Amino acid sequence: MQVKVSESSPFERTLEVTVTVEQVEGAYQKAFGRAAKRLKLPGFRPGKVPIPMAKKYISDEGLSGDVVDEVVPKAYVEALRQENLEPISQPKWELVQRERGKDLIFKVSFEVKPVVEIEGYKGFELKNEREDITDENVDKALDELRGNQSRIVDFEGDRALEEGDLALVDYRSTLNGETVDGGAASNYLMEVQREHFIPGFVDNLVGTKKGEEKEFDITFPEDYPNQALAGQLVHFHFNLHQIKTRELPAADDDFAKSVSPHPTIDELRKDIRERLEANSERKVREQVAIKIIDKLLSQVTQEMVPKSLHQYRTQVELRRRIQQIEQAGLTMERYLADRGVGQQQWVGELSVMGMLESRVEILLNSLATKEDLLPTDAEIEELLGVEAQNRGVTLAQLKAGIDKEGSEPLIRYALLRAKVMDFLFDNAKVEFVPVGTVIEEVADEPKDDKKSKAKAKPKKAEEEKAAEEGEAEAAEAKPAKKAKEPKAAKPEAEKAEGEEKPKPKRAPKKKAEGDE
Repeated sequence: MQVKVSESSPFERTLEVTVTVEQVEGAYQKAFGRAAKRLKLPGFRPGKVPIPMAKKYISDEGLSGDVVDEVVPKAYVEALRQENLEPISQPKWELVQRERGKDLIFKVSFEVKPVVEIEGYKGFELKNEREDITDENVDKALDELRGNQSRIVDFEGDRALEEGDLALVDYRSTLNGETVDGGAASNYLMEVQREHFIPGFVDNLVGTKKGEEKEFDITFPEDYPNQALAGQLVHFHFNLHQIKTRELPAADDDFAKSVSPHPTIDELRKDIRERLEANSERKVREQVAIKIIDKLLSQVTQEMVPKSLHQYRTQVELRRRIQQIEQAGLTMERYLADRGVGQQQWVGELSVMGMLESRVEILLNSLATKEDLLPTDAEIEELLGVEAQNRGVTLAQLKAGIDKEGSEPLIRYALLRAKVMDFLFDNAKVEFVPVGTVIEEVADEPKDDKKSKAKAKPKKAEEEKAAEEGEAEAAEAKPAKKAKEPKAAKPEAEKAEGEEKPKPKRAPKKKAEGDE
């Protein structure tokens, strides 16, 4: 078999594959045998027609389709292996020659992920904040664990409502005399925390006593996600039925045993500290790598992105957003209305994000190719084995689910991303500074005039995803719940792995509906 490869662009390939006449003839013989077994003629049982007679009824033209179906796919796979190519688009076929007695020749065109020559990715000098884990951090994490096991109880004293309490209320919110959509409820349990609500809201409630009613007006922020309420003066009426508090379990050995495999509270605290330190280290490594990627990204232009990769990344982003919207309990219509955008504009934003994701993927894949960091099958197998164990399923069950979802490419890319980001961190010169230090420069390029000859000033990924700002969950006036910080979808390189926290054995508890 002969293979010729032509490149019409950095990401377009065409293979011309020639299969020898001997191989083709063997396929014709097999196809004839199969056809003869199916042949039915009067006076003969199926498959018992003499070959000379069968040849009168079975033509080469009738067999050519079977021959092509048998020869071409196998030759295509072998050609890809021989030339070390991985298509990312559906192939386009052209049969050049298929007559019996000659070599079979076909052409196939497809897109591949381009490998770009990236300059200056080693030796970056930059500053980055790093948090030192203190006893206070451990205490806070431990208190969160205790909070997960807390009981909500009625407060029996005579004091007024304070921040940190839970309040059982009836409330109604009105705008221009009309009840706000979703802005009224009875026996609503809300946690009175400033960070959960818009500025000034909690201040109006603090000081109210059980059985009292409270009315006040408050102006919603101009950037509130629900455009119907943004910048509007809304009137609230509250009736406080009951003040409640959280009763925390004691931080003792019994508590440690109930929420962890550790027999003592000291061992639990040690485990928490180790996890916090690991999370801090992972966060720092990721932050540094993202800053370097941000600098390098200008070397991968939109013209280098295959159409199929852009479409794929846009579809991945679309599925992710739809899942987020559904998890928030919203309809697409409500979500778009609250954001004040139309469907066409939203799809356009996803396309912008898909292009950014594609550029990041090409950058990371190019670095992985050059530095021999591409994930191996053995590494994927090891990763899946750990994941199967964590999920409590067999490796075969996990693989079956992955095959059904078609998520193997995403898993392989996630591992590639992690390996490249670790490589970038390990090859950078990082000065760590205290948390809260203002950092003006993202990263200084390596001090080597032969490297980093970027054609233009690097454009930050954040600038390219400006269209994504405001992609927060649509906040409702329930009751004046604070809009969470906009969660613009991050490039794949920037998506942090979830922080590891001690996983308690959660006891059933009543959760405040107003919790975030």
